[in-house]
Amino acid sequence: QTEAQNRNSIDLLIRICGDKPPSTYTRDDAAALRRRLEMIPDNYGKSPRHKVMTVDEVIAAKKPETATLSVGTLNRHWNSITGYFRWLSRQDGVPDLSLDRIFGGFRWGADVPDSEERLSWDTPSLQKLFASPIWTGFKEHPTKRHWRHRPGTTIIKDEYFWLPLLALFSAARCDECANLTGRDVLQKDGIWAMHFHGEHLKTEGSERFVPVHSTLMELGFLNLAKRAGGDRLFPKMVPGGRDQKLSHFYSEEFTDYRRRIGVYKKNMDFHSLRTSATSAMIHGGVSLLIADEITGHDSAAR
Repeated sequence: QTEAQNRNSIDLLIRICGDKPPSTYTRDDAAALRRRLEMIPDNYGKSPRHKVMTVDEVIAAKKPETATLSVGTLNRHWNSITGYFRWLSRQDGVPDLSLDRIFGGFRWGADVPDSEERLSWDTPSLQKLFASPIWTGFKEHPTKRHWRHRPGTTIIKDEYFWLPLLALFSAARCDECANLTGRDVLQKDGIWAMHFHGEHLKTEGSERFVPVHSTLMELGFLNLAKRAGGDRLFPKMVPGGRDQKLSHFYSEEFTDYRRRIGVYKKNMDFHSLRTSATSAMIHGGVSLLIADEITGHDSAAR
């Protein structure tokens, strides 16, 4: 994910300032980069149309109600780009780059939105979510597989059913759960666990074993893993978005579902289930070190 984000940052540099030798970038290029980055909508890269549009066209097509990139995202892009130039300047055969002269001293404008803190799920919202049609019965749509907000009699235990439960009872990220295979659910020291591993993990420290919660067992999660064997638990999920994540389309559909059943709140999203699970562990007396082992956070970095 970090590599993909860095590639996106360099791609923005090239699309805004041009693809040219490192030594030919100027402070005017950096100023143009800063101005354009501040105007880019926060949904940049999520639409297939953006791939064939210039950055200026994307900016011009931004709807008034669509927010621009937050200060946290802007800082990530800027740090990726300047970090890349810093690495380039240390390579043989590359002229010394005056990084401070080119990139130094810039500040984001006053209108740049702050990064907003993610909310945890409150109890009434959780109760309403899991009492909704995906888990109690929905009316199937003839063409839209994800269209499950209408009450009915059908319950299908696929990704729409399992992913929110996995996030809440394991504190795992959406893409981590989406990439699980049947063989990743195994017994370790006599305890059923999920083995999160592979190139899709956010950091090296994210590889871990997480116990399978008894609630997941009661709902039939081990049977799902047994049927999957060496295949992914959720084979109908396909990669998408600028990072080509399996969770891309599901995340959009989960947002749509929450709106339709009336539990949508800004900054209370799928990842907030992981936040809620972490908070529940800490409030329940689980030590921070154990909570970090379960969530895949690096305690040493704190």
